Amino acid sequence: MPPVLFDSQGSSRSPVRLGPLLLRSPVMAAAGTVRPLDVLASDALGAVVTPSYTTRARAGRPATLREVVGGALLTPATASQATSGVVRRYTTAWAAARTPVIVSLLVDEYAEYTAAAAELEGVAGTVAMELNVAWGATDGLVAEDPALARHAVRQVRQVCRLPVIVKLPFDLADPEATLDACRDAGAIAAVVASGVPTGDGMFLGPATFPLVLELVRRLARRAPLPLVACGGIATAAHARAYLDVGAAAVQVGSAHLANPRAAEEIAAELATAGFAARPGNA
Repeated sequence: MPPVLFDSQGSSRSPVRLGPLLLRSPVMAAAGTVRPLDVLASDALGAVVTPSYTTRARAGRPATLREVVGGALLTPATASQATSGVVRRYTTAWAAARTPVIVSLLVDEYAEYTAAAAELEGVAGTVAMELNVAWGATDGLVAEDPALARHAVRQVRQVCRLPVIVKLPFDLADPEATLDACRDAGAIAAVVASGVPTGDGMFLGPATFPLVLELVRRLARRAPLPLVACGGIATAAHARAYLDVGAAAVQVGSAHLANPRAAEEIAAELATAGFAARPGNA
């Protein structure tokens, strides 16, 4: 039987297992959608994912969002912060946090995953790294080539002992092959997905929910890794729907645009409703 976690009110709940990780809730705040410092004292969330960082600071434009029917269009940032600077700035806060911290790393050149991951070795308060292979590569998406995805995960695991979660794009031609490759390399879970691509940007928001739900439903039938669903979650009912079709956990993202406490409130509602970890996840 897995250990039982207790919240600040003393009520117990079964943890959710992602490989070696035991999270108090299946609900996380997705990368870059909240200020991590704002939720580090939360007893509700399973984890908070940081914005995506790179080995070297990168100049460029910030991310932009444009509201459209059913959600928003995101133009991803071309600027990013260096992992080393972020670690120096936030390591004390992460170490004292009640909310587990997952650090997201964005590839800008394929070989730089390794150097970025090395910066996280031994950093207190961090429980995993999320490799964002969904966008940002200057030499093509690593996720499109299962061999490259396998190699990237293996490389970072050689320089950092943190468990690896891989964030995959929505429109992979063969997501099953990439999931198999990530599992073979030692990843503990995969996030599906990071927005729906359009000609005008990444489409985020409630309208993506049925699209990503169907993808998660299909992949979960034979997924070699626990799946973390990320797409259009605005209510606890959305989160529950993903869990019911086989996701091990969820990430709440664009809902924070309307409600900065969306992930916390969804996690609290699931806990109040008596969420129990699915068989095999705990």
